[in-house]
Parts: sequence; C-alpha cells; structure tokens
Amino acid sequence: MRAQGGLISRDQLELEGLGDAARRRRVGAGLLIPVLPGVYRSSVTTESWRQVVRATWMWLRGRGVLSHLTSASLLGFVENERLPVELTTSQRSLKAPCDRVVVHRVKQLEQRDIRVVQGMSTTTPVRTIVDLAGSLPLHRFEFALDEARRRRLVAERPLREALDRLGSRGRPGIKALRAILNSGELQRPVPGSPFERRFIQFLDRRRLPTAERQFVIEDQNSKFVARVDFAYPELKVAIECDSKKHHFGRGNWESDVERRTRLAALGWLVVHVSWDMLVNRPDVLEALIRGALGQPSLL
Repeated sequence: MRAQGGLISRDQLELEGLGDAARRRRVGAGLLIPVLPGVYRSSVTTESWRQVVRATWMWLRGRGVLSHLTSASLLGFVENERLPVELTTSQRSLKAPCDRVVVHRVKQLEQRDIRVVQGMSTTTPVRTIVDLAGSLPLHRFEFALDEARRRRLVAERPLREALDRLGSRGRPGIKALRAILNSGELQRPVPGSPFERRFIQFLDRRRLPTAERQFVIEDQNSKFVARVDFAYPELKVAIECDSKKHHFGRGNWESDVERRTRLAALGWLVVHVSWDMLVNRPDVLEALIRGALGQPSLL
C-alpha cells in the first residue's frame, strides 16, 4: 500500500487472502475507507488530490488514461491539484464513478499518445496540449503552453504533426491552436514567467504594438549590457516586468542600479511594470507605455 500512496484495490485484497466478508469488516471498522468503486485507502492516510488521481488510475484498470489538466499537472506544466480528475477513454460504456471524475471520450486512443508518469498512464505532453486547447479559455491555455515550452516538453513540429493527425473537423480547440502556431508564437522566445505572458495579453487587449521578447542590448563595442523582458529597439524603449523576488539583497540592488545606469547612458528608456499596475491599474499602465512610445494616450 505504501507504494500506492496508502491505496489498495479489491483485487489486491483478494490476493492477500481477504475476501468480501473480511473486506466489509475492515470497512465497517473504519480501517479501510472507500475512495472509488473497488479502491480503498488506509485509515492512517489523509486523502489528497494525488491520492484520488492514483485511485482513479487503479479504478480504470487499463480502460483509459489520465488526461487534460490531470495529465498536465502530473507532467508538471500546470498547477492543478484539485478535483475533478480527468481521464480519456475510447470505451463508450465507461461512465464516471462519481462527480470527482470527468470522462472524455474519443474514437481511438493511439499508443503514441500515451506515456507512463509516476507509474500511471497519461496522455503525452503534445497530446495533452492538443486536448487543453479545446477545454481551456485561451488565456489559461497560453499559460499552459508557455510552461510546457519552458520545460522543453513540446515543440512546433510535433504539435503540427499531432494537429494533422487529430485535427478532425469540429474538434474543439484545433482552430485556436493552429492560429497560435501559424502566428509564429513558437518561434519566438518563450515568456520567462506567467507575469510576462499576462503582459503580452495586456498588449494585445490594448492594441499596443508587439514588443520583441528577451531582447539583448549591447553597447557600441557589441559588448553585452542587458537582456530585457520586452523591447521596442527602434525607439530604444525597454519594458521590464518587475517581480519582488528579483530585488532582494544589496548585491542584486547594486547590480540593478549599474544596469539601469548603463542602459540610460546608451539612450534607452526603461519602463518598469509591477504586478499591481498590470492587474489593478491597466489604464495608467497603458498611458505610460503609449507615452514612452510617443503615442497619444487614449485616457
């Protein structure tokens, strides 16, 4: 049970010599607690999201795979340790055992779309991204795609191949994912954080000019000066998405001062964007950026 997170199945209990009567006695005494049909947890363990995920996998018994946000969480590019648990199956008769499990049905689930993570079968990163494109709002999907890219789990070519194979007419999310790929998004530097992705979304919503990402600034001798989050090189305007975690300690502070001074000496204007400005004062932020770009403010 320890290797299974404190879980045990009915079949495993029988292999241990515990029949139905012995199992019912242990359930009645509170020693075994039902999690899903045919799957129990030891009373000495505390139920968690990941335990329910493993219980779902044990209940499946090979009839499907963990998928969507559950797969993304296990693969590490989405934080989703909450219910429900999502799975995909090609079996029409398979129904969710309870409201904590969501079943997605497909005509066929190919072996190349499956991998094993922590001893459980899940959809591959590429298949997971394709599935999420059809189940998440666009802004949340972009966060997931960014993190999968940062972890080097997906790339443009495998995604296009999956779309050609899976992109049947009417399949949710295919049009949106194709549009992202055709826009050249995966050929651009991946945003360094969800903060930076949110800023990109802000630029799009406010119809501000597209900025170059992770732009390297050099001096007259082609010597490295700084890498900025966003830049409008022709105007020598840089934008930094400032996070508090980057500014603790005197050493970091001194380095930042030197960096800002060198950029100013080269004629660069640096606009610093805080999380509060982005989330709570977007009109003010828009006015600041338009001013830096020499555009009239819309306020």
